[in-house]
Amino acid sequence: AACRDKLPPQPGRALAARLADGGQRFDHELAAELDMRTNTFLQNITRARALLAACLERAGIDLSLELA
Repeated sequence: AACRDKLPPQPGRALAARLADGGQRFDHELAAELDMRTNTFLQNITRARALLAACLERAGIDLSLELA
C-alpha cells in the first residue's frame, strides 16, 4: 500500500480503476471513465506496474519469490 501511495497521479488513477473494477469491464471502458485514451490508460498501467515493482524491490521484497 505504501508503494501504491507513492505512484504519480495518472498511473495511480489507472491502477486504482483497474483494481477496483476487478476485471469486470474492458480497458477502453475504464480509460473513458478516466477521460484517457485506451493507449494512454495502458501506458499508465505499465508505468504503475514498473514503479510498484521498483519500490517493492527497494523495500526488500523479491517479486520472483512472491509470484512463484
